[in-house]
Amino acid sequence: MFEGRIYGPITSEDLKNASIVVGKHEEAILTRETSRVPISLIKEGEGRSLTDLISLDKVYETLLR
Repeated sequence: MFEGRIYGPITSEDLKNASIVVGKHEEAILTRETSRVPISLIKEGEGRSLTDLISLDKVYETLLR
């Protein structure tokens, strides 16, 4: 589980096509703030595709890089 807060609505299509990046991104479709580091889901561009991250372990691994 992640701890933190999530802001903003998101569609399943946006989520399917999203990439995850560390930090706050100005045009994020969703930003999650945790005590350690904020993460953002963005529509395209840099980051790692959520569909490539098939488990929470992979998400954590991406965030710790």
